[in-house]
Amino acid sequence: TEVLLMLIAVDHGNYSIKTPNFSFVAGLAEHTVRPITDDYLEYDGRFWTLTETRLHYMRDKTQDNRYFVLTLFAIIKELEKASALSPSLTVELAAGLPPEHYSVLKDRFASYLACDHPIQFTYKERHYSLSIPKVLVYPQAYAAVVANSNLAVKEMRLFLIDIGGYT
Repeated sequence: TEVLLMLIAVDHGNYSIKTPNFSFVAGLAEHTVRPITDDYLEYDGRFWTLTETRLHYMRDKTQDNRYFVLTLFAIIKELEKASALSPSLTVELAAGLPPEHYSVLKDRFASYLACDHPIQFTYKERHYSLSIPKVLVYPQAYAAVVANSNLAVKEMRLFLIDIGGYT
């Protein structure tokens, strides 16, 4: 059963990946065999785990699939927190990019993350099929507001503070 679960905000910083409920270093380790931990993601025939060592700085985060895998981790962790997991998932994504990259790379990043056809992956030994038909890209921190827009219309003044890895 395919269900449109929610709009998920993921801030793709140079140092860390942030969602409304999680923040983790933008670091990945690729494994050729299943890792001992159960907190791994299997995607495209490879196994991935999060690490505390961030990836080298990449102006264009679409040059390989590592930021896509980090996004999968962010999405599945948010869905798990919301108790909204099912074998077939459809989400819309509000993605944040560093401001200096936003104007040049927003369209490429939206295409990179969007997938109308279901992608297959395994997390914590459970298989998932995920579609991301709509991706909205914003400068960092704005993606968080989009996912919580009800707050923005209720408040007279709203302050956004983006605490990055080197702030």
